[in-house]
Amino acid sequence: MAADSFSSKYHVLHSFSVSFNLLRLPSITRITTSRAGKIIPSTPKRPASRQPTPKDYFRPQLPKRSKDQHSENDSDYNVELTPQNSLRNFSESFQIALSAIHTAEPPVPDVPVKQSTLLQPPPRYYTRLQKAKEDEKLDEAPFEYSDGDRGSSKENEEGGGVEKEDDIGEENMEKFLREWRQDAVNKHQYDSAIFIGDKLLALTNDPNDAFFLAQIHFSTGQYTRAQSFLDGTGLIQKSAPCKYLYALSQIKQNKYEDALQTLGDESPVISNPHGLRRRGASRANDEKYEAAMCYLRGVIYSKQGAYDKAKEAYKDAVKIDVKCFEAFDTLMRNNLLSPEEEWQFIEEIDFDTMAASVGGAQGEATAQFLKALYTTRLSKYKNSTKFDEAISMLSTQYPLGENHDIVLAKAELLYTQCRFSDSLKLVKELLARDKYNFKLYPVYIACLFELQEKNELFLMSHDLADNHREEPVTFVAIGAYYMLIDRLPDARRFFSKASVMDPSFGPAWIGFAHTFAAEGEHDQAISAYSAAAKLFQGTHLPQMFLGMQHLQLNNITLADEYLQIAWGLCKTDPLLMNELGVVFYHNDHLHEAVKMFLNGIKLADEIGGDPKTYIQFRTNLGHAYRRLGRYGEAVEEFTNAIRVGGNEANIRCSMGLCCIMEGKTWDAITHLHEALALVPQDPVATELLEQALLKSADEPFQPTYVLPDGRTFAPTDKDIDRILGEDKVQRGGSSTAAATERSHGTVKRKGGHGGSRGTRRGEPDPSVMDVSESEF
Repeated sequence: MAADSFSSKYHVLHSFSVSFNLLRLPSITRITTSRAGKIIPSTPKRPASRQPTPKDYFRPQLPKRSKDQHSENDSDYNVELTPQNSLRNFSESFQIALSAIHTAEPPVPDVPVKQSTLLQPPPRYYTRLQKAKEDEKLDEAPFEYSDGDRGSSKENEEGGGVEKEDDIGEENMEKFLREWRQDAVNKHQYDSAIFIGDKLLALTNDPNDAFFLAQIHFSTGQYTRAQSFLDGTGLIQKSAPCKYLYALSQIKQNKYEDALQTLGDESPVISNPHGLRRRGASRANDEKYEAAMCYLRGVIYSKQGAYDKAKEAYKDAVKIDVKCFEAFDTLMRNNLLSPEEEWQFIEEIDFDTMAASVGGAQGEATAQFLKALYTTRLSKYKNSTKFDEAISMLSTQYPLGENHDIVLAKAELLYTQCRFSDSLKLVKELLARDKYNFKLYPVYIACLFELQEKNELFLMSHDLADNHREEPVTFVAIGAYYMLIDRLPDARRFFSKASVMDPSFGPAWIGFAHTFAAEGEHDQAISAYSAAAKLFQGTHLPQMFLGMQHLQLNNITLADEYLQIAWGLCKTDPLLMNELGVVFYHNDHLHEAVKMFLNGIKLADEIGGDPKTYIQFRTNLGHAYRRLGRYGEAVEEFTNAIRVGGNEANIRCSMGLCCIMEGKTWDAITHLHEALALVPQDPVATELLEQALLKSADEPFQPTYVLPDGRTFAPTDKDIDRILGEDKVQRGGSSTAAATERSHGTVKRKGGHGGSRGTRRGEPDPSVMDVSESEF
């Protein structure tokens, strides 16, 4: 008889969190270049006379002279120095200049003020303010210049500090165009941003403006245009940001070999923890882009099927820059690391880099905060204590107790513990606040499937299909609904479509394989599970499902191999312990089987799982005790299974067999009658009842009753009529309920030999073994 596979509904649509990230356009700060530098404005200089711009009206105004100080023709502060009035005019002009300097606000360097030569502040004044502002914004700009390329401050100093009128107009126009361009980007008016960015680049020939324009092309999906534009600038080999954007454009066009050639095969050497502070902000900026390029290498390797190389590239990206969350999330979401490797990797990440960059006590607090955030993304099958500590820290020290990611991590932990109702409650609370947060839907769908919530799953699937057909989780939801109502071909079609849309989406592959397993198509199921195991090397679920399929085929050796691989990946899953116990049982290692079943039950109690979920653990343990001849303990385990809701025909039949072996024939007859009340044509119960009735001919009538709620009664002769009457009422109610359930298809026929069980094809039998004739 086939082994007891816990997921009789093939229930584990495991939660693989999915995140979507949009490209953010960084705030680009222009660094003024010198006229002697390599970057020369491409537009001709404007003449001295020009029309005033709107910004001219916001400049600080200088004090005007009265009529007695000037003539009508003396409007430009031109003092005629003659031998008669030179001393007087010079004295008046000096007093006016001194008054203007003390009363007017100092002009902002980015908006130069049009002044006469006489009232020009000292040249070092502009140089000092401009250099301070550029140094402050250097970290935000993707390019770095030498001191000779930072602007015209040195030339102004050498030339006496006189700024020409056309230079002032150009700088005002550049600032005006940059503000216009950023405003267009903020409004998602990318055509306007491209139009203005092109004119600004022609005016300045600044590489920062070129990079910004390339980013806008990329954001609008014009990947070929962004690539060709960067080719024309000649900045790919000179700038890490341009190189990153160029390779990303190639990846978007599926040019993986070209992108890998652009990035190079080798990742950069990881520097020491405190190197960023010594090298300065510009070097830190380059290393951030190097980490991003490591992430792109991992994406390319994943597309090419080199998952080991992809895993190492992602790990290098996080080690170089701890803030490269894209790489860390990909490792966790795609299960590229086993649970033990995940917890080991979190200890290898150098959070001291973050502490060193911030400095002081704030740096230490920042490092602990980031580590706690990353801890919530790790596997829930291991170190649940550390996970709880991280959640507690984020909830108490920071107001993140109701944050979506934190609550989702709690829901995933509850789902892992098979507490589906509690997990569903948390997910519903999150969906009420953010209905289309697609990271929530894998857990939401799995919980609805486990709890048989057909109507809610139907409505949710329709809503997603109407609004978000571009998301793979939409088709997973539809496939789960069809699988729940036993329309397996339709379910397979939608799971397949989801896996084509996103080959790294785990629930699609698992659901696709489950449809074959539910139909008994073991070869196709094994093939699908094998593909999932290749894609998601860090999770034990595909390996466990492969072992279950081989158990169904009675390939005990192959089943043992796959389950041992799964055991090496995860030693804290009660379901896996149950499957290993079944393998030990079939190999006649009964003591090891009992030990494995007991460990599974103990672990299930520790994690607070729903007792109804682990009924088969106790049933299998009872069968192992029966094979060992420990009939009393076997009956006790069967009774415990009935007490938590496992009142099934095969359990009653097994209790009857144990009573026959103990010589309690009348008790056996009672249990077998209960089994036949649930499944009237059960062949095993019928045969055992015949044997019990033959043995009861020479025995006194002293039965012990075990009612559906688990209570036992051993009546006396005086009370036999009353007890039989109560039992008849109880059995009548149970039979009525069982008949009602059978009419709805919720009670399955089990037991029997080989193909005579009357079960649907591919439906797993919950009992761990067949009753052999040698046992009675």
